[in-house]
Amino acid sequence: VALTSPVLRRDVSGSFIDDVTRAAAEAGSAVSGFAEDFNLLQLAYLCGAANDWDVVSTLHAATFFVFVAVGPVLRTVTQLALLTLPLSPGVAHWLLAVSQHAAVFYGLDVMLVAVPLLQVTVENMSDGMFTPQTFALCRDTHCFQLAAVPLRAYRTLAVSVALFLLSGYDGSLTHRFLHAAAHPHDVPPPSCCRKSRAAEGRTR
Repeated sequence: VALTSPVLRRDVSGSFIDDVTRAAAEAGSAVSGFAEDFNLLQLAYLCGAANDWDVVSTLHAATFFVFVAVGPVLRTVTQLALLTLPLSPGVAHWLLAVSQHAAVFYGLDVMLVAVPLLQVTVENMSDGMFTPQTFALCRDTHCFQLAAVPLRAYRTLAVSVALFLLSGYDGSLTHRFLHAAAHPHDVPPPSCCRKSRAAEGRTR
């Protein structure tokens, strides 16, 4: 839900925008595109489309997609599989390792901070971009304002991050339980701040 539901809205307002909208309505046409909602997958697409999918923008979009979609989904699916499926010890060991590596590519916590940060910086930056002194069509100092407004799915994103902190990161109760099931002789199971004995044995 956090991936496909709109998480933020691009809102454009101000006296100049009002004048443009009014003039378009008087001419019998409608102006669209000023306000638009975006989900995380659309934001990943925009990273690449911004520069017509050149090498840099494509890598940017791919990186964004991995951290907001692939990593979180893979971590959740592998943990659920380990908790619910009757797996052989070899498969369980392999899947636990995959799950641990997937947790490294979890970026929803960054998005949780980025959305309000974007809201503050973009609004303050755009507020003084156009003034009556620099743009003749401005009627007042609030001529053009661009804002990033968090939507309801942002709360879902916050819940997702909170659940990850409780069960997803290495050292959480869920990870310790899964590790104990896969490595019953590794007592006690690892914490987030100390290598497990199984991991220490692999490095020797």
